Amino acid sequence: MDEQTKTFYELRFRNRFLESKATAFQDLFVAIMAKAHPGDFIPCRPWGNIGDRKNDGYLKSERTLFQVYAPNEMRAADAVTKIERDFAEALPHWRNYFDTWVFVHNSDGGLPPGVIAKLLEIEQAHTPIRITQWGFDELLLRFQRLSAEALRSLYGSPPSGGKIKERSKQELSPLLKSKREQARAASRKRDIESALGLWEEVRQQAEKEGNKAEELNARLQVVLILLRDERNLPEALKLADNCLQEATSVELDADRSRMLQLVGEVHRIKGNRDQARGFLTSALEHARSATSPLDEGFALLSLSGLEKPERGRADSEKALELVDLAYNAFSVAYASGDKEQQTSAKDGFAQCHIWRAEIFGYPRPDDAVAEWTRALTLYKELGEDWELCTADTFLDRARLRAGLKEVKLSASDLDHAAKIYHGLGYTIGLAKCYLQAGELADSIGERVKAADHYKQAGAIVAT
Repeated sequence: MDEQTKTFYELRFRNRFLESKATAFQDLFVAIMAKAHPGDFIPCRPWGNIGDRKNDGYLKSERTLFQVYAPNEMRAADAVTKIERDFAEALPHWRNYFDTWVFVHNSDGGLPPGVIAKLLEIEQAHTPIRITQWGFDELLLRFQRLSAEALRSLYGSPPSGGKIKERSKQELSPLLKSKREQARAASRKRDIESALGLWEEVRQQAEKEGNKAEELNARLQVVLILLRDERNLPEALKLADNCLQEATSVELDADRSRMLQLVGEVHRIKGNRDQARGFLTSALEHARSATSPLDEGFALLSLSGLEKPERGRADSEKALELVDLAYNAFSVAYASGDKEQQTSAKDGFAQCHIWRAEIFGYPRPDDAVAEWTRALTLYKELGEDWELCTADTFLDRARLRAGLKEVKLSASDLDHAAKIYHGLGYTIGLAKCYLQAGELADSIGERVKAADHYKQAGAIVAT
């Protein structure tokens, strides 16, 4: 198996590990162990009124008994209780058959110290039984034993056959490429004035080089900034109409998928949902035909954004299905792309986690918090150009935690967001932090503190 295909499958495993909870996580564990140790690993399921006698799987050759625990959110006290009860109840039934007892869990950040202490305490009290734990890294080692056939049976073949085709496109000059990167960075930081000026520089340089597709791209980026800013909506809509008309006549070649996606996004912001869906579907089809997993992933994410989960469960499931497909595509791009493509794929992963968090929301708060946490990890890895995305994610997680009455955690997230916004000079974000802090103080009866926060938010808006 080549390195590219191997990386794809490991990314799929990581995604499944992070997403699976309760029975779904146990199913993942059993599937991997059964294929890694055929004829040796014995799964155990609850049976009638006797249950599974605290056996979630047994590896005969290693005399190892497994107990799986995959809550929506790892809480130390609950985990300690689970370990004590399950180990104690397993002993009368299985002691003659195991030398090692493994606590398998879905905590990707490691176990709390109290849980580790409990495992060590039980091991000391029951020598010579070895007590240990398996998390992501330990299960990954077993996953890496799987044959190519076993991997395909679990996850299918890589969407693009594991290899990205070379695409012919007009090569960007070093100057144009540099200007475009500067403009993208300014857009990510929402430095509106700088971004508008830099995209205009990109447009002018593209015009000089005769690169019509890149020239149109720069104009569309300006339109998106103006539409999202809403300070000059009539001008933005006029520019949008001009760009949409021009997009039908410009030869886009390899840039077609990206341009169709931008056009679809403009339509979405304008409220033209049917037109947006049409352009985004065309973007997806072109990305797939051109074997461009990055474009495919972002087109799928945009299509998921057109779904309205608040209308019902079916819409939520459709949106999540599209996000999962997007994650698959980004996995392919990361596995087979260069450094720049891997950075874009990481950004795509983070956006997948954020959109999942928004879909889960209050109906599945633990899952939503976990998704925002994963997005934060990725944004921190991506670096300072994604600092504003990091702050926005802290702010979103704080809002949910406030609704769940997790006051201290919400306040901590708000503090992190406010520090980043302040450092970047992003006053809109800072005002939102003060406003939300005021609402949080109000919710626990701290009226004076709330009034102070509202006053600070108002002062920022006034300037």
